[in-house]
Amino acid sequence: MEVAYSNQCRTVPGPLSDCKPELDGPEAAILINGSPWAVIWHMSWPLTLNMLALALMNLFEGWIAGRLGADAQAAMGIGGQLWFLFMMMTLALSAGTTAVVSRFCGAGDIQSAVQAGRQSLLCALLLSSGATIFGLLMCRFVLHSLGASHLVEEQGVVYLNMCLLSMVPYTALWITNSIFRASGDAYTPMITMILVFGLIMLCELVLCVGPINLGIKGIGISWILCSALGVVLNVVKMKRSSLGAVCDWRAMLCDGMSLSWARRFLIVGIPSCIQDLALIGGSLGVFLVLSKIPQPLISQAAWAAGWRLEETLTLMPMYGLNLAAAAIVGQNLGAGKPERASSCGWRVMALGAAVNIFVALAMATQAPHIAALLCANDAVASSCTEYLRIVCWTEPLFACWRILSGAMQGAGYTCVPMFATVFSFAILRISLAVLFLHLSHGAAIGVWVSMAASTVVAGLIMTYFWHRGKWQSQPV
Repeated sequence: MEVAYSNQCRTVPGPLSDCKPELDGPEAAILINGSPWAVIWHMSWPLTLNMLALALMNLFEGWIAGRLGADAQAAMGIGGQLWFLFMMMTLALSAGTTAVVSRFCGAGDIQSAVQAGRQSLLCALLLSSGATIFGLLMCRFVLHSLGASHLVEEQGVVYLNMCLLSMVPYTALWITNSIFRASGDAYTPMITMILVFGLIMLCELVLCVGPINLGIKGIGISWILCSALGVVLNVVKMKRSSLGAVCDWRAMLCDGMSLSWARRFLIVGIPSCIQDLALIGGSLGVFLVLSKIPQPLISQAAWAAGWRLEETLTLMPMYGLNLAAAAIVGQNLGAGKPERASSCGWRVMALGAAVNIFVALAMATQAPHIAALLCANDAVASSCTEYLRIVCWTEPLFACWRILSGAMQGAGYTCVPMFATVFSFAILRISLAVLFLHLSHGAAIGVWVSMAASTVVAGLIMTYFWHRGKWQSQPV
């Protein structure tokens, strides 16, 4: 495909490789010229801290749910998965934005980076509005179809009706963060999101269990208000950067929505989105399988608490490294340095796997105490302990899957990883859950084993595809 360069670069086919970066600030050169470990540190620590703040907030929301009762806890567990499901197009757009904008930034083509950023924001507003409307219409039907009990369904509808309204401001916040990261600035998104998450927790404490006591509805209200504040902060900061023209709303509206740009983002982003959809689909499948065992509410609440802890200790921190790897790989490919991109990808993966070894040890040894904190009911806590002790040993391979999928996302190489992820987390996980549930005579332990086995397979497959290196020649 043909990629247009700025005035200092001629139009050439294939990956961007002949331009030198002209972004201002230290972020301009470090991703393509700094030492690999310095690059990883520069991008990883702010993004990891960012995701740890989100993980802390998720853990806090789990504590809030535990205080509201087992039905609210299960409703938030399944409702959170559905909210993420309705965010899929936003995540696809974010993945495409990172891949495209980072290539332009690595090549020094600021004009095209600005144009890409504008189109991404405009597309984000359109997609999030449509997803909000669709989600509001479909949430009750989906909850009922997944086997939620009457109480869980009613609480889930209340939860989703408010949370879905936060999608438009949260999508704009997410896309502006993607533009910052693609340009090499991981610090600004960290500051904004830590502030936003801190305010969300404060609002939830007041609105859910505090003096106002709106129950589960207060969570959605908190997200709406604080996400909107985050967008304002990001726009103010971006206007002061070398990509400030991205926030020229008059130029954005004058240009209008370009289908060619939307297609460009989504060709990269949709396969990446389907990867996340496969993970969510596998989780929804597990929820459905758990509805078929004796005392399903106990097992579903245990899964909700255990999965929330995994989000806190592994998914969120590894997602931070995933985002870092995407920006590093994208910029280095844009600068014509595929070998450096490969080396950085391996190093980020090794870092994540090492961290998750220590996380696995902590989860294994402290599982009963952690479960007791997350679950007010003794039966739920016991089932959650069993869950944690089985899945914890697969966390290093979960890191391999999550980080390398992000690295390949930055390269625009998302189709093959998509198929690998769909097989591992949607097909294999659910099939094994049904099989092992039968072999264990209806015990939840069979479902926990299926989750662990599918994670191992996903990590090994993703490592193999990164080693093959075909992602290095992928255009965006």
